[in-house]
Amino acid sequence: MGKATQRRERRLAQDLQSLFTRNPDHFVRVWDLYLRGWCEEVAARARALKHGATESMLGSVFGVLEKAERLLRLIGADAEHLVGPRTRQILLHECCKAVAKATDPRIFLFENDSVYRLMETKTVARR
Repeated sequence: MGKATQRRERRLAQDLQSLFTRNPDHFVRVWDLYLRGWCEEVAARARALKHGATESMLGSVFGVLEKAERLLRLIGADAEHLVGPRTRQILLHECCKAVAKATDPRIFLFENDSVYRLMETKTVARR
């Protein structure tokens, strides 16, 4: 991550931190907007992975989750306690779902464990 990116991230964290101290309810609404944007970014990065981007994009998909974690750490423990668990749950779910869509949708379904499902599927002989 470059210096300019780090500066932007710190500035955003300071703005969100001051918003949290002034009005926590509005902070949650603003955070949800960022969360929606991150979910869209996850989907876009996974689509790039599907359309032939390098495997380093896989780490890039989960990099969105890491960015949210960094912001939460910079904002503070109270904000992390307020929106952290929900943010992690949503972003982790979106990352797994997006990577599965880009690679093999059978690996991320809700009904069964993915390992069990993959073991139960028949392999198709390739010609």
